Amino acid sequence: MKKVAILIAGILVTGNAWGDDRYSVSYSKEDLQTTHGVAALHARIKQIAQNHCPSYKEVRNLGDNRRCVEDVMTDLVSKVNNPRLTAYAQNPQPSDRGSVAALD
Repeated sequence: MKKVAILIAGILVTGNAWGDDRYSVSYSKEDLQTTHGVAALHARIKQIAQNHCPSYKEVRNLGDNRRCVEDVMTDLVSKVNNPRLTAYAQNPQPSDRGSVAALD
């Protein structure tokens, strides 16, 4: 029963990049209320992008793989459309997180 409640409270964002395969990320409002939640959501988005895109072994072109991952991440961050996540996505390095922490 908990899964149903989480799905109802959460939001699902879907997109399409590099072909017809679909990808999505689900999140809740609580994920966007703290820097830690935003960082965790960003990490999930990155994992989704890496899982969605063809690996280097498949395409034999690291540039294509990186572009795909970046495109998927940009698309999902854009669809979530949250200033905290957008700011974090622009500067995810630990030393640059102050701009997101200031939003807390």
